[in-house]
Amino acid sequence: MTGLVQDIRYALRQLGKNPGLAVVVVLTLALGIGANTGIFSVLNGWLLRPLPVPTPEQIMVLAPQQKEGPQGKFSYPDLLDFRRQADTFSGLFGYEFGAAGLSVNGRANEFVYSAVTGNYFSALGLKPVLGRLFLPGEGETPGDPLLVVLGFSYWQKKLGGDSGIVGKQVLFNGRSATVIGVAPEEFHGTLFAFNMDGYVPLNGVVRDGKLGGFWSERGNRELFVQGRLKSGISLAQAKTSVGLIAERLAAQYPDTNKGVTVRVIPETSSRPAPLVASFVPVIAALFLTLAGLVLLLACMNVASVLLARAMSREHEMAIRVAVGAGNRRIMRQVLTESLVVALLGGVAGALIGQWALTASGAFVRSATTTPNFGYRMDCSFDWKVFAYTLTTVVVTGIFVGLWPALRASHTDVIARLHGSTRSGSSGRGHHRFRSALVVAQVAGSLALLIVSGLFVRSLGRAEHMELGFDPYHMVIVLLDPQQIGYDQTRTDAFYRELEQRVHGIPGVQSVSLAFSVPLEVP
Repeated sequence: MTGLVQDIRYALRQLGKNPGLAVVVVLTLALGIGANTGIFSVLNGWLLRPLPVPTPEQIMVLAPQQKEGPQGKFSYPDLLDFRRQADTFSGLFGYEFGAAGLSVNGRANEFVYSAVTGNYFSALGLKPVLGRLFLPGEGETPGDPLLVVLGFSYWQKKLGGDSGIVGKQVLFNGRSATVIGVAPEEFHGTLFAFNMDGYVPLNGVVRDGKLGGFWSERGNRELFVQGRLKSGISLAQAKTSVGLIAERLAAQYPDTNKGVTVRVIPETSSRPAPLVASFVPVIAALFLTLAGLVLLLACMNVASVLLARAMSREHEMAIRVAVGAGNRRIMRQVLTESLVVALLGGVAGALIGQWALTASGAFVRSATTTPNFGYRMDCSFDWKVFAYTLTTVVVTGIFVGLWPALRASHTDVIARLHGSTRSGSSGRGHHRFRSALVVAQVAGSLALLIVSGLFVRSLGRAEHMELGFDPYHMVIVLLDPQQIGYDQTRTDAFYRELEQRVHGIPGVQSVSLAFSVPLEVP
């Protein structure tokens, strides 16, 4: 241990003697490690990090699928049948999502919500921060009172963390509702990449002015369904049980359920959506490969620099060997120096990666037409990212230091002490290796340039593609009068009057109404 500490101190002194070289080497590695850390953080946050609930590995996604096309959703009657018959699950719950208006103390804000079954929170095993959460069966009857559970971040940002919010009457899309509690801080909902502002029971979602068809029609498939496996039940057992239930329902209700199969998928494996999740590993592998190529080129550049530096230190190494240092001791010293450089590059790279993720997340939120819709990009640093970064640092340090270490350990002591510059066969091998590094760097850089050029060219074409309309000198305003309680008649009248008034504003050439903005998510 003492020898290792001495090697680290000596490595730091060597870097201090040539700070310019140290900065260049560290920054080069930082860019490569930062790219890898950033991409892995995205993949970890979106695909690997489990739901913040007790025993998240028990949470499964049930995904219906028809032969003639994907479905991915359940009807409420089908959910009830699966609840009664799926004895491999301790609880099956359904949910959907939408945007509404929530008026508190006379002030309305956009409210991104999940409409959930009463057992949603109990099946997930969550406890409230304030008040209570929904009870099993609550809100699954049209006449039940309308209740609201607030998300923690919405409660803090929009309501200032008001502890007196529980029991307060609010307006949800103009309908009277009661706030009964606040969800846990770390929980943001079960919909991939979205942050829910709050939760309402299923009876809180009105479709075309009524709820009747939702409760009774099997063809009305609007619910995402997840469930918690019972302890000791395997995924294979759950798949068998769910498959048998799907077959029974297909035979019992051929008009709506014929040909419908149901897949059981672990929650982390179902992202971003159950029916397209199989493509995600390919995309993840592609991005990690590109980032790995960037790191490989950075390592080659640093290895070339360290190799040249090792040549200039051959006299020093010869003296160390002459006074008794063995080949292993010399190799350990040189590898320690490269690992110290890689560690510094890893720290800088982790900071660069996290900064890039924060900046890109802010850009995505500002670029979307609906910045308040709750898009969530949780790529925070955790132990998986730390382990990945540390592994990358160690591999990088060994890669960039191995050849210089071998070169230093095979120094011709007598020749170097007498000032000889003869290279011999080892020198020719050394020059061949450096030449191979240069060729590999040029080839890899050219490949990256081609890929980057094609990507930029594709973006340029997408930016200037023919849209079928003139996108310039346009102003887009998003409105939803129903969020403040307007019924359909008042909403239609509001839009007609709005169109007339805006058309009369000087400088306005035309006015149109649309359900969604072209090429954007509404």
